[in-house]
Amino acid sequence: MTRFMMSLDDSINLVFKAFKDGKNGDIFVQKSPACTMSTLYKCLKQILKSKSDFKEIGIRYGEKMHETLVSEEEMLKTRDDKDFYIIKTDKKNENFENYFFKGKKMKNLIKTYSSFNTKRLNERELTRLLRKLFFN
Repeated sequence: MTRFMMSLDDSINLVFKAFKDGKNGDIFVQKSPACTMSTLYKCLKQILKSKSDFKEIGIRYGEKMHETLVSEEEMLKTRDDKDFYIIKTDKKNENFENYFFKGKKMKNLIKTYSSFNTKRLNERELTRLLRKLFFN
């Protein structure tokens, strides 16, 4: 399984970015690295000097293998803004001429933004991120 990782500073920057650049209804998604659960376990074990053993229990009901922060449908109306994806609010254009006669080109080439297709943190990178949480 993979999950996105974000530092406290990154979280605060995301909120500030949304306040500064957001319009009513916009959704901001920060591009973040991810890690596997086994990498997370190894790093936390090292940082906390734990003697616990790893026990894989498998996927639980309702759990996903990878997080998805922007779906394939949302990607069609998403603006790539360097470190963020900005999903603009749907303003329901009733002018169907644009769809039937003029066509609409896809702007984004990736289908979804998930913890599977983002940068994957190795143990050294994840340990550095986690240490910020425990020692700052």
